[in-house]
Amino acid sequence: MKKLTKSDKRKLILVAGAALILVLFILLVSAIVKGVKSKKEDKDSGYSFSVSALKDVKNAECLNEEICVFTDSSGKKGLMTLDGTVTEKAGNYEFRVVSDEWLSSKVIARTPDSEYPLIVDAETGKIGKKQYNKPDNPEKIAYWNDESGELCWYGADGYIDRVSPAELKPGVKLMPVAQSDEPGAKYGYVNDSLTVAIDFSYDRAGKFSEGLAAVSQSGKFGYISENGSVEIPFEYDSAGENPYSFRNGLVPVTKNAKFGILDRRGREVVSFDFDKILQGKDGKYIANKGGKWGILTVNEDLFNAANTTTAPQTGLVENYRVTTNGSTLNMRAEPSIYAEKLTEIPNGTSIIVESVDGEWAKIKYGAYSGYVSTKYITQIQ
Repeated sequence: MKKLTKSDKRKLILVAGAALILVLFILLVSAIVKGVKSKKEDKDSGYSFSVSALKDVKNAECLNEEICVFTDSSGKKGLMTLDGTVTEKAGNYEFRVVSDEWLSSKVIARTPDSEYPLIVDAETGKIGKKQYNKPDNPEKIAYWNDESGELCWYGADGYIDRVSPAELKPGVKLMPVAQSDEPGAKYGYVNDSLTVAIDFSYDRAGKFSEGLAAVSQSGKFGYISENGSVEIPFEYDSAGENPYSFRNGLVPVTKNAKFGILDRRGREVVSFDFDKILQGKDGKYIANKGGKWGILTVNEDLFNAANTTTAPQTGLVENYRVTTNGSTLNMRAEPSIYAEKLTEIPNGTSIIVESVDGEWAKIKYGAYSGYVSTKYITQIQ
């Protein structure tokens, strides 16, 4: 074999260097094209998603509708607001929400050094210095008492006293309550006069926000208006958590184990592509996609449109209820069992019947308008 001269070696080094530069250039162009494509896909989807701000976050969850707790790569926990602004750096904290009276809750922090839990300011997300020396468990909870027809306080030892209007949280017109303190009791709503405003027909019920509240029937969640009409059908899951309330006209929901975002008319603003979306603020959400945490931002035009759109108002009051002995009722596009099925309505759901023609009724149910069999609906007296 011919021995390489110094000149030959220099040529080989130059060729190898040129090849390396070419490979790096191709990789750079590919990354730029991929990034541009990703941004375009996000824009077309109505949102952008950035992981750079939360690159050290390994997990996150809402403590209430103002504060989130995050866990970093070392396993330490800290606090941040709903838009991802860190208010307390990660440390040896344990956080939990406790309640000492109805509709009033506090976030507390514990450390190995603290003799008592510390109160967390719900608005700023900062850990206070004031010691919190009350029990960690609720002292009393309000339930409806069917026997007396009153809203009453119950504690660990049972009945305490009836609730008086003076004890209500100011500004709250409708409050979710269970029909009794028994396990599996149905939920409904009482008004500020402490009378039943919406019947006890839900498995779970959340508070009203922006005119809508999340309720569940037959294992699925939907949203109702303040007059009890179904505005967003029962098509969504809870993913093991309480459903979120509307904020700025938007709400994260779960469907088929994926998260997306709806507006007040039930329209899809962010597609169901996320593994997790927490409650948001001003169109920004802490979210997880593909195992990475980041900030999801709804495009400005969609956010402005959602923020100014109200829930549909039909002007009609629900006058019938689905009575199928437990199964769901099919809604059809036309008055025929062979017509397209629009959705399924859970048993016990209140609906609006606009007209009846023989064996079929034309109804409104949330965002849907269609037909159901009159055999499976009963007029509300």
